[in-house]
Amino acid sequence: MIRIDAIWLRPLIVLDNAHRVPYQSLINLYLRDCLAHSRKVKINTQPAVRLFSR
Repeated sequence: MIRIDAIWLRPLIVLDNAHRVPYQSLINLYLRDCLAHSRKVKINTQPAVRLFSR
């Protein structure tokens, strides 16, 4: 199981509904694309800013 913050999950669920592709598949496609194009993770050690209230 992977924990994903709601701020990132909400847009994927919107895409899921719009394109009828399960959000889990969208996550897998994105990760595969990152690997295929040798993208590197940029880690920011600053605290995250909340864009949405809970």
